[in-house]
Amino acid sequence: MNFEKIDNPYDLLEFMSNIEYGYITEDGEKYRLEDEEFLITWKLTSPVKLIKKKCGNCFDRVELERYWFSKKGYKFKTFFIIFQLEEANPFTMHSFLVYEDGQKYYYFDSEVGIEEFSSYLDAVEFQLKRHIVLNNVIRKLKKHEIESLHVYLFDDIPYDIDIYQYMDEILDGGILYL
Repeated sequence: MNFEKIDNPYDLLEFMSNIEYGYITEDGEKYRLEDEEFLITWKLTSPVKLIKKKCGNCFDRVELERYWFSKKGYKFKTFFIIFQLEEANPFTMHSFLVYEDGQKYYYFDSEVGIEEFSSYLDAVEFQLKRHIVLNNVIRKLKKHEIESLHVYLFDDIPYDIDIYQYMDEILDGGILYL
């Protein structure tokens, strides 16, 4: 499927299903999330590079989704969810997009699909609950860990930044949503 010919969110979702989860460096080295080098080498990939490489994580994918939804004139918001702990943090982070269509709001995630809601808040709460369930598998979450879970609303992020710069961009420049 040609990215330029995608004209609806469901076709975009199908296109996104062909993007492998991982990271390919400029030198062509491929890393999966489980690889120790993943976080060391990862840089936020531009939509153009992601279309070409067909390999990225949720942060990269959201930027491609932002690009497409913006081009097509949709109203949407992008979110980042993180456990903000003082101690070592073994838990995952996630970025996702919610778009408007008519009077409905749609959670869009290339790994989950498209889910309909009546508000942005309902869609975010869906991901919040999902995030707790997924991370409870890593380790049984304690009360203070669940209470440290925050969702940020964020806009454009510069490409080719590392994971620490990415988090700083969102935590310093985003808006605490929940």
